[in-house]
Amino acid sequence: MKTLKTKKTLLAIFFSNLRLLKTEQFKTDDEMDQYRNKIKPALIKLLDDYCLLWDKAKETSRLFSLEKIDQAEAQKMVNENNNKFAKLDVLNENKEVELSLEDADFNLLFDLFGQIGKKSFTNVDKYLDFKADLNATNMQPKVKKEK
Repeated sequence: MKTLKTKKTLLAIFFSNLRLLKTEQFKTDDEMDQYRNKIKPALIKLLDDYCLLWDKAKETSRLFSLEKIDQAEAQKMVNENNNKFAKLDVLNENKEVELSLEDADFNLLFDLFGQIGKKSFTNVDKYLDFKADLNATNMQPKVKKEK
């Protein structure tokens, strides 16, 4: 078991891209299952407030593509959602979260960061801070789960 301690905003930035992974970015079907059944639920639990906003953005896009809302209404909804994201980032700016995963699950998360980490972060400092947190966690000794 390994526990990643990092800022909630950094984890949200990474997960916003991680959740968009394509099947070909996984080496095996087992990795896809591992991501879907272990890593993703743990991230959703920690980032539920961000997930609600991502879902709202997806719904806005769906409504617009189905022509249930016009461009002006879609833009209004996007602006409102973006304002909520900005407020959430300010609120969580210094909030630390802990993501506990089994060693194999953390190793997959670490590998996925290697693939998409630089694409996920546009800010160098945030990228390097999150990378340092991941590296520190990766260096933790293996802890056996108590039965």
